Order: sequence, then structure tokens, then C-alpha cells
Amino acid sequence: MKAALNLMMVLLGLGLATLCPGQAINIDVQMWTDSELGGDVPSDLFGAASGQIGRWTPIDVSHPGPFELYDVGGNLTSATVYHPNWGNGGGWNNQDLSGDFRSLMADAEDIGAGLDYQFSGLLPGWYDVWTYCGSASRGFSSETFVKVPGAIGQEEVRVAGTMPANYFVLNRSHSVHRVQVIDGSLRILARENWPDHRGYLTGFQLVPVPEPATILAFSVGIAALLRRRML
Repeated sequence: MKAALNLMMVLLGLGLATLCPGQAINIDVQMWTDSELGGDVPSDLFGAASGQIGRWTPIDVSHPGPFELYDVGGNLTSATVYHPNWGNGGGWNNQDLSGDFRSLMADAEDIGAGLDYQFSGLLPGWYDVWTYCGSASRGFSSETFVKVPGAIGQEEVRVAGTMPANYFVLNRSHSVHRVQVIDGSLRILARENWPDHRGYLTGFQLVPVPEPATILAFSVGIAALLRRRML
């Protein structure tokens, strides 16, 4: 019985990984400075707030792109991202931050008059879009407004407060939007109360979401298979 349950968990995990039609992508908005200021790219074992481990694609804040994107397995995808309003960034030597958290959160793109990240070439499907925000300057309370057009529920979310020390807090260090990609395109807009320079972007995660009906059908199939094995 125990062996059968273990088999079910393995098959369910492998099956769900193949049922998500989208692409799993991690992006580090990169200042290209030294490691003390967050200039390193997070390691493949860092899942950030979403828990999605794998390769991180660095995006240069001093160049508009388009940038080719890698999936979490290190494979070059058909997806690219372009951000036309580019050029300003910053990094902070905050000793409260360390390791991969520092690499993701300590360097950032200054939102300025507004940012528009335009994705194309994504596989169709549902995605959870995790947007990481904030200034790593100790004691500085940042404020960023993140908008994903077409997202379920609230399209624009306020992310504000001081940077947590090596942990994530929803709507303080990041926002989450669920959106359906149909034609391969996705936009992430960010603004601040210009010109107070309190809004910063540090990275993204695009996490594919399997459709509930697909999960149910797959689970029923696995259950039937295990029933036959145990009879």
C-alpha cells in the first residue's frame, strides 16, 4: 500500500509538470555591479517567494532588449522581453540581506516615470506572475504600483514598505497576478508617485498554472491505475 501511494505521488508530480502548458521562467533585473550591491544572479536552487527553483535569466537595466529568456531548466525558449523605458538602476549594500535574496533584491531598476515590460513568444496558458519590488536601502520605505493587464481580479496592486531581511512578504516585497496568455504576449507595467523615486523593480517569475479540469482528469486517471495495481 505504501509503495502504491509513493508511486501515485511520483506520477502526479511528473504528470503535473508536463500538464502546465506555459513556460516556467525566472528573471533577475540586473544592475551588473559587485556582489555586495546585489550584482550576482541568484543560484538555480533559489525559488524566491513562489518556490520555483531553476535558472534565472538576467535582464540588464541599462539596455532595452529584447532579451532572450531561458526556462528554469536552462533551455532557451521562444519567449523574449523588451522594456523600452530603460536606463536607471541602483544597488544597496544592506548587511541585513545575504545570499540569493541579496542577489535578487539588492539591485533594482528605478521605475522613474514608468516601466513597461513587454513579453512575446510565450506559450499559451495560465500564469502566476510574481513581480519583485523594493529598495534595499535600510529603513527606506518604497512604494510601487504593479499592473498586469487582463489579470484576474485586481489588475493593479500596490507593493510598499521597507525591505524584509531575507524573507518575502506579499504586497511588501512582491505582487502576484494570475493571467491567461493567449497570443504569446504579456505586459507588466510599473509606476510610482513620480517624481519621488520610491518605486523599484528587482525581478519576475512566470509560473505556469495547470487548469483545474486537467488536474482533476489526471488525478482520476492515476487513481484508477493504482486501483488496478492494488486489486
